[in-house]
Amino acid sequence: MKWRQITLAVLLLMGLPGRGATLFQFDVWMRQIDRYSSDLQHALLEQDSQRARLRAESLQTLYAAMAAYLDETGKPGAAKLSRDDVARSQYVLTALDESNWTRASELAVGIRQACMPCHDQYRPINE
Repeated sequence: MKWRQITLAVLLLMGLPGRGATLFQFDVWMRQIDRYSSDLQHALLEQDSQRARLRAESLQTLYAAMAAYLDETGKPGAAKLSRDDVARSQYVLTALDESNWTRASELAVGIRQACMPCHDQYRPINE
């Protein structure tokens, strides 16, 4: 519980939600998503429910902030992809509630694999 509070506090200090966010904050979120999605997969492999839940919840928060930022900056297609990963993160939590480790792992891989197509088409750093 304490780690969840710390994580959420850090995210809030970084400017969540995404409205009015800067490109720097967006880049920080992307780096965190990369770390958290990798850690989510490791937690699922280790069947560490608490850590997996924390990472999935953090990913939901980060992807929601990114969706808001992308909507604000006129990238509705990228925002939709971010919202899709908010939903995937929720599905991971549902799979964890059902102790369905296989499904949770498949969804976590889907979150991870969704990064590159979005980066290829929408990454704002390339502008």
